Amino acid sequence: MSGLSLYSRGGRNGPRIIVPPTNPKRWNPGNYIAETSYDSDALFNAIAARLAADTAGNNKGALIRKPWNQLEAGLGDYNAGFDALEMRLAQIAALAGRRMIIFIQIKTFNTRNPTTGEITSYKHAVPGYMRSSATYADPQGYTNDLGEHGEYGYKSGNGGPGGYIPNMHVAAVRDRFQALMEAFATRFNSNEYLEAVVINEASIAEPYQVTDAGGNWTNDVTWYANMKTAHIASRAALENIQISQWFNGPRDMMSTQDREKAHSLTLRS
Repeated sequence: MSGLSLYSRGGRNGPRIIVPPTNPKRWNPGNYIAETSYDSDALFNAIAARLAADTAGNNKGALIRKPWNQLEAGLGDYNAGFDALEMRLAQIAALAGRRMIIFIQIKTFNTRNPTTGEITSYKHAVPGYMRSSATYADPQGYTNDLGEHGEYGYKSGNGGPGGYIPNMHVAAVRDRFQALMEAFATRFNSNEYLEAVVINEASIAEPYQVTDAGGNWTNDVTWYANMKTAHIASRAALENIQISQWFNGPRDMMSTQDREKAHSLTLRS
């Protein structure tokens, strides 16, 4: 994970020397215990118990996962989503010396019944108001499985259940993501227990409707450009908080140009 590796004591190739950021960015690198799926009381409580038992301080804190559609209930309505984060930050504050990383999930992964193969949970990438409005539609008409806007469905290349990706190549979607991050910064920038924000993930896929080998989807360049614009604005708004971008994709399926575009999104302090 590109940015979050800054918080690990060692990477694939062994320990590395990391230069701390300039003030006023928080800087508490170390090991953070990550939730394996969207935040829940059960997952967080299990991590909290591990942190409480870790009297040697081997772990710095917790990483929790929140999807965009849980943070924004309606257009500009962040109250419930942000209140839930505030509660988690209060819980982490009660564990002396611990900090929290918030992983904002924009690329999502459906859940499938391992026995029947049936999709049991569709994990949407954007809030409901976007899915019901043509304002956020893909210019080529690609939608999710339900014919909704704001996101497109993709099929997993390894036989997985697929999921959804925001139409970040659409300016209106990018603007809403940027508004989310600016509102997030207004609410949480001064919270000393929030160490960093991680955004997943830049390994975009073609809409599932694209079937030919060459692919008819031509919006990847705009997608990356808009995501970079939103990240630059987010970085400026998060004055005290680290922000990083998760990258994950099959290297043999990424062209040199794709890798260069992905690299251009990397954010440091």
